[in-house]
Amino acid sequence: MNPSSGSSPFCASLQTHIRLLLAGLTKKTIKPVGNELLQVAEAFGPDGYIFLFRGVLEGADLRANVSHDTPKLLLLGAFVERMSERPAFPTLLARALSTSSPVYPGGREALLPCLSRALQLSLHVQLAMAISLADVS
Repeated sequence: MNPSSGSSPFCASLQTHIRLLLAGLTKKTIKPVGNELLQVAEAFGPDGYIFLFRGVLEGADLRANVSHDTPKLLLLGAFVERMSERPAFPTLLARALSTSSPVYPGGREALLPCLSRALQLSLHVQLAMAISLADVS
């Protein structure tokens, strides 16, 4: 069984833990919640990063007219930048986006421009994400 498929009891408990932490996310709690989420991701390795990316992305509003300082967007931006420092970033992202349920309602084609604009991603992160999205398609 592939842990990143989300079908094991372990995956369900990890996803629930991430969702509970994200449910309490506010501007005042962004630092402690963000730190705990990163610790969870580090503790569970690549699958932790995949679940964390998917969990934060699922609830983020990436529309152009949304303020860029919402707690989820701030956390997602910090997390993507942190995740991009890992040597396997394109592979991790491709795995996160290739799992069965869609992570972004606009589809994968709309994800890169929306993330780049909403998170003000650096060029090297945009390129790595483009490679990941091409690998998934």
